[in-house]
This record gives sequence, C-alpha cells and structure tokens, in this order.
Amino acid sequence: MPPATRRSVQAPRPRPGRSPVNEQKYAEIVAVAGRLFAEKGFAGTSLTDIAVEVGVLKGSLYHYITSKEDLLAEVVRIGQLGQSENLQLVAHFDGEPLEQLVAFAYGHVRLNATPERLERGNVFLRDGENLQPARREAFIARRDEYERFLRSVVVAGQRAGLLDPEADPRMASFGVLGVVNSFSRWYKPDGSLTAVQIAREFAAFALSAVRLREGDAEGRFDLVDRVVAECERFISQNDLLLDLQNTG
Repeated sequence: MPPATRRSVQAPRPRPGRSPVNEQKYAEIVAVAGRLFAEKGFAGTSLTDIAVEVGVLKGSLYHYITSKEDLLAEVVRIGQLGQSENLQLVAHFDGEPLEQLVAFAYGHVRLNATPERLERGNVFLRDGENLQPARREAFIARRDEYERFLRSVVVAGQRAGLLDPEADPRMASFGVLGVVNSFSRWYKPDGSLTAVQIAREFAAFALSAVRLREGDAEGRFDLVDRVVAECERFISQNDLLLDLQNTG
C-alpha cells in the first residue's frame, strides 16, 4: 500500500450536548493543537496560535474548550488510542502466546504509524509534566498496564514451553517495547520503508529474541507472515484506524 498523502483529523471523544458541527470544529481544534504542541512545545504554543491556525478568534476557542491544559489532555488521550487498539488486536489471538507476541510488536507499529499519533505520542513524552497530576497519573497508569499485558504474554509463552524460560519477563517486555517504540524517532511516512515493512521486521526480531527454537524448522518470517496477514484482516474488518489504510 502507498504511504499516506494526507493528514486526517482523528475524532476526539464525543461530548454530551454538543452538536455534530461543534464536535467537528472541536476535532479540528484538537488536531491543530496536537500539531503545534509537537512543533513548538506546549509552553511555546499559545491559544492565539491555535486560534489563528483554526481561523477563529481567540475568545471563540472558549466555546469549545476550557483551558490549554484540557487540549493537551485530549491530544495525549488520542495519542494513546493505538495502545488500546493494539490490545484489541492481540486479544484476537487469545491463548496463543507466540502469535500474541508477534501481533503485539506488529500492531504497536502498525497502529501508531500516522503522523498524528507519532506527534501526539511525542507530545506526552515531552510535555506530559504540564498535565494536572491526576491526569498525568492516569495516562502513566494506562502506559504501565500496556507493558504488564506484554509481560503476561511472555509469561504465558514460558509456561507453555514456547519462550526462553531463562528470560526475565519484565526485562523481555521492556526490551520489546524499547525496540518497537524506537521507530517513532526516525520513521517517515514518505520514507523508503513502509509502516508494514518496519512492523514485520520488528515482529520477527521480538519473536526471535525470546523464542525457543529447538528442532524448529520454520524460517524467520513463517509465523510472522501468518500473523501479519491475520492482523491486517482484523484491522480491516474492525475498522481500526480507517486513516491507516493508506499508511502501509
């Protein structure tokens, strides 16, 4: 599939009592805020900057938001959607730890490879301290839950005799996350490697790092490619990130 040639506006969480027109404008404001926070930082971005980009007066923003910090929280929330969608994807392979490990590594890249999600993930890393403590702790808790889920997959694979029993599950999960997170620092949607290619390579790397291969005649990508095909089917059938259909 060709790389993305447009930037989509991912819808924020619907808010009770808001008309579809207001929700569309709110989504536009959040999208602009996410881009400016990524480019200039939270402190370096004013509400005036956002208003100018959106094409409204600064005072008009308060019809849609209550504070710049609220915008930051919504930007970060959308940036974490890839994690929750990846957990859905991995759950599709329930009871199959090897397939779950491959799907986790593959999906982490595949479901975060839009410019918006790359930007918003980096916003949290750089500007998360500007969130109110309770909000920041909630986002950190979701991040930690994500890592613990991966750790549980490693443990299940060890108990099934499929993954290296000498590997420390916590360190193994940190290692896999370190690898799959690294793409956000250098991946370019219009670069020479597509998101699918990177995700496939990282999935194979994660699997080979901890898999027991005694008497296994399978090649490096045999299992990976079977899981990747099923992941793509699941993503398509469950409408995970419709804007991702052009990023592969």
